Amino acid sequence: MDAVGYFPGGEAEGEKTFRRFCRQRRLRPVAFLTESGEEGFRQLLAQARGAAVVVPSAAALGRDAAEVCLRYFQLLAQGGQVLSLASGGDVGQELLGHRSASPMADQVRRAMARLAVRGAALGRPPFGYRVGERRRLEVVPEEAEVVRLIFRLYVQEGLGLRRLAQRLNEMGIRTRTGRLWTVAAVRDILRNRVYLGTYRRFGVRVPANHPPLVSAQEFERAQRRLGAGQGGPRPRSALFPLSGLAYCGYCGGRMVGVRRVQRWRRRDGDLQHGEYRYYQCGSRVNRSLCDYHTWRAQELEERVVEAVLAQGADDVASRPALQDAELPRLRRRLSRLLAEAARGDLDEDQWRQAGVELVRHYLGTDGQEARRTLQRWRELPPEELGRCLHALVARVTVYDDEVQVALRR
Repeated sequence: MDAVGYFPGGEAEGEKTFRRFCRQRRLRPVAFLTESGEEGFRQLLAQARGAAVVVPSAAALGRDAAEVCLRYFQLLAQGGQVLSLASGGDVGQELLGHRSASPMADQVRRAMARLAVRGAALGRPPFGYRVGERRRLEVVPEEAEVVRLIFRLYVQEGLGLRRLAQRLNEMGIRTRTGRLWTVAAVRDILRNRVYLGTYRRFGVRVPANHPPLVSAQEFERAQRRLGAGQGGPRPRSALFPLSGLAYCGYCGGRMVGVRRVQRWRRRDGDLQHGEYRYYQCGSRVNRSLCDYHTWRAQELEERVVEAVLAQGADDVASRPALQDAELPRLRRRLSRLLAEAARGDLDEDQWRQAGVELVRHYLGTDGQEARRTLQRWRELPPEELGRCLHALVARVTVYDDEVQVALRR
């Protein structure tokens, strides 16, 4: 993979460090940039597509956490990585441990971390628990039974996430807020280590802190099955370029990407497997509402690309520059996302995906450039195809026998 060093105000010694890092990581250094400010970052964006960006630390990307987040997600939206020499890993991990420059915010965070060390519950308790005396988590019996049922249906009876959510809804079981169960809500239950009796918050891990609801063996079996079903931590938007653009023409709900892996054994004994991608009505998949409306992913993506290319180049406008009033709004939303992830309310993948989608929504990209790139769409990786489509398309309305594509204006 190509690598671009970004060391604002850096000198020759910084370039030596950058090249040494590239040798260790087997990256191919192609540029080393030192200009700071907006112009320096624009130069970086121009060279960073599909490359690993290496910075001395997260602070090189901006003056405060909001600006660092904004630029970090802009670089991720280019389809590459952002690595920090300070941590040796992804800048996002450094951001999640970021301490605010505000002394008061730092004091509050340290105080909350001290509470977390003692196992004191902070924020909203997870489903199955309530906050009791001494701020310890206590079991809510009726909710705890639902948690155990979810693990039993998933691990012992082998139900998939979609079918499991449907079963809960058919049984009349509702979430704490009275809503129907969704695939995401079920998955969050199955992934949460709190049900082992372990409390985690602000980077603090306190085992045997409160009564567990499932055994360690059952929890690990659930994690193995979740891992096998997902094929690794790759975010959903990386597999489904129309994520966030496609909507069901019958109910207005989002079309969600569904990945199926099938395995079978041939007569000669060889084990075979196939992977299939679909877009399905999210109201049907997650809440058992609407009807079964589904498209093969490749066919739907091809229809959308053809519709975009069939419209004249004059119909495709460049995305207008971010308005002055919108930038503070984007910064606030990115700051809230960072706070949620730092508290543990979002996992890293969810945080990155949400941040990239926000940046794409607010900033977009140049329409003419995206259209030129789309001409060779069959050669593009899914992430790059998604970037182009999000720059050009406002909405895709999907019917069983028709696809309507509305371009950005």
